[in-house]
Amino acid sequence: MLPSDSPARSAALAEIGALESSCAELEAALQEHDWERLDTAIGTARRITHALEKELEREDLDRDEAFDDFVRERLERIHAIRDRQIVRLSAYHEELGERLKTFVKFKAYARSIGANSIPPRRAGLDSQQ
Repeated sequence: MLPSDSPARSAALAEIGALESSCAELEAALQEHDWERLDTAIGTARRITHALEKELEREDLDRDEAFDDFVRERLERIHAIRDRQIVRLSAYHEELGERLKTFVKFKAYARSIGANSIPPRRAGLDSQQ
């Protein structure tokens, strides 16, 4: 029996396809640093994953070794993509943390030499008027 010969198999494969599409959406949001879109995409992926679990648990799903291998292969590919995305997101998070630490140190140094006494508006380019 081919992977999509039954309605239950077709539904499960449709969820896997949706999960693959959500990986592409996550990737686009990650590359653009669009955090709201990334958050939405993560929520969508979570819902799709839950729906896929339900589809794979259906009693009328006619599973055989070939179908299981086909599904396992696609899910392993999705898992590998997600792992790479998580690694890149973690690296970005660490880099951002280092930048913020540097900013905090600079701000503390500026305060130590009297930067608090300068009004905020006059400290920038506006003071040259």
